Amino acid sequence: MIEKLLPAFLFIALLSSPVTAKTLTVCQSGCDFITIQKAIDHTATQTGDIISPLDTIHTEPGIVVSKSVILVGDSQRKSIIQADETAEAAANRVFLIARGAMVIFKNLVIRHGNPPEYPNSGGGINNQGHLTIDNCEITQNIARTSGGGIWNNGVLLIENSDISFNRALRRGQPGYACGSGGGIQNEKGSSLVIKNSIVSNNHSEKAGGGLFISCESAAAIINTKIHHNKSVVSGGGVRAMGNLSISNSQISENSVGGITASNRLDMSNTTVSGNTHGANCHLACNRGVCGKAGELSGNKIEGGECVR
Repeated sequence: MIEKLLPAFLFIALLSSPVTAKTLTVCQSGCDFITIQKAIDHTATQTGDIISPLDTIHTEPGIVVSKSVILVGDSQRKSIIQADETAEAAANRVFLIARGAMVIFKNLVIRHGNPPEYPNSGGGINNQGHLTIDNCEITQNIARTSGGGIWNNGVLLIENSDISFNRALRRGQPGYACGSGGGIQNEKGSSLVIKNSIVSNNHSEKAGGGLFISCESAAAIINTKIHHNKSVVSGGGVRAMGNLSISNSQISENSVGGITASNRLDMSNTTVSGNTHGANCHLACNRGVCGKAGELSGNKIEGGECVR
């Protein structure tokens, strides 16, 4: 599955050193632009251009990234992009990646998003396009429906990053799924790869405290630690209704339970332990579809195996 997900990012890799790329600076005084939105929307901004926020903390809610650009913060301290001083005070999420846009975020802290209007999935980031997140922190965001930190409805690669202290509340309209994916929700038909990262201390008021993998979607977790997340219903660490592959990772100290899978689960060289109020690894059924173990090898699962 991993091999099927990664090629979508090959074009994004080409953006990292385009021949004609220019760097556009953003700050309150003395830069090319005073807002990230104006830098993106300017007619001279082209595919592969680099947008560099220079303020230590840049407050700007509701940024729509409609072009294939690269946002790069300070490599030493990471540049903070926030929707407001606190998530509770915010009037919008931080970023929406438009369908068709191929975008890179690097060396950023994205925090304090809280979109109030429906659909309000994706407190920090709502991704409809192709997004790579590298060496970033997505933290302290709120979604009143799903995906407290990130709601992915496209293709998403996360590397060397920290997804922490985000919340998915349960306040959606009647008949809509809500409260799932405290850290990240991977929506139906979407692809997610997480590598060399940490998903911690996220909370969902339904399922998937750390991650929620929707039906008919696919996710791969590689060399990643998922710990201290909490859900109310199931899958404190990960709730997977789509296909899930985990390798060389640690799923620990989550509640309720560690992993709950209702589709194919492939797992290798992974430790699953110390998860409370539920099984460390649970193969569950949902609407007649039951979780099944695929390739399992070299794992250390407290209790010995994934249980039904």
